[in-house]
Amino acid sequence: MYANAILRPRFDEKEWERVQRLHLEALKKAEDRAPMVAARVGMSSFFGDDHPYGRPVNGTPESIAAIKLSDVKRCYAGTFVPGGATFFVAGDLTADEARAALEGAFGEWTAPKGASQPMPIAVEQPKAGPMRVVLVEKPGSVQTVIRFYMPGPKADDANRIKLELLNTILGGSFTSRLNQNLREKNGYTYGARSSYSMSKGVGYMTAGADVQAEVTGPALKEFLAEFAKIRAGGISEEEARKSRETNRIEIVQGFQGLNGVIGTAQGIEEKGRAFASLAADLAAMNSVKEGDLNGLAKGAIPLDNAVLILVGDRKLIEEQMKGLDLPKPEMRTVGGALAK
Repeated sequence: MYANAILRPRFDEKEWERVQRLHLEALKKAEDRAPMVAARVGMSSFFGDDHPYGRPVNGTPESIAAIKLSDVKRCYAGTFVPGGATFFVAGDLTADEARAALEGAFGEWTAPKGASQPMPIAVEQPKAGPMRVVLVEKPGSVQTVIRFYMPGPKADDANRIKLELLNTILGGSFTSRLNQNLREKNGYTYGARSSYSMSKGVGYMTAGADVQAEVTGPALKEFLAEFAKIRAGGISEEEARKSRETNRIEIVQGFQGLNGVIGTAQGIEEKGRAFASLAADLAAMNSVKEGDLNGLAKGAIPLDNAVLILVGDRKLIEEQMKGLDLPKPEMRTVGGALAK
């Protein structure tokens, strides 16, 4: 947002003040959106405030207010440089034609004099600790936002494909166990999901749903029950087959249109893999059996190391947590940086 604005020829201090004000207003509005609060609190609680993943990407009121126009210009000058650029091109042209077009458009692009490109930040996996429950109070809320955060695999994990298939069965598709239970069977939510976030340096797992406040306890009970069932094994051959088909279809559909091709290539590049690795992924996927998934299931969902985030009416949540054998909630308050 800031960098794009700098490209405007008359961007000055007055305009910068307007950008800051609009951004601060957006942060304030985000405090009223329980899912955004849950995401902010979840990342900071799971990773820690000092971890790059634990700090809000959009900043805090304090950090935004401290940024000066000169800071943004200096950051822009060091970030948008040839040495940090990767071009993705898709279309009816050869590699030589693409190279010639890029040379014509960007061949004379040079970094500003004295520009210092930011060094990559070393990112480590979060330290696994005992299960915690973090509660953010929103009095009178008609919904409770439930989010589980757990340790997960990085992008280079040898079991990456198997874990993606396992997640599809648990909560990665409409017909997943979580969604069929909490939405279709019980009607607690419009949707329950789970997913693995795998990057080159960090991996983690999330699962959750936004449920009706009055069924917070029953919904949590069903989450814990589904985790327990899949951790104990019992994935059927039919579930494994359906998961393979679902993931194969998603990969193929990802190539629809030029934007799909570019998006797929970008995702693979960000994870540090070669574009040709998709063929190997498909081949590996076809060989995964239910026994492979059952053998990984317990370690794939490390509930003992989870951080459970609950955003909603405190009195109602604490009452409905009774009998669920969950840790006593830690309280966080909304305000300023979404939650403190």
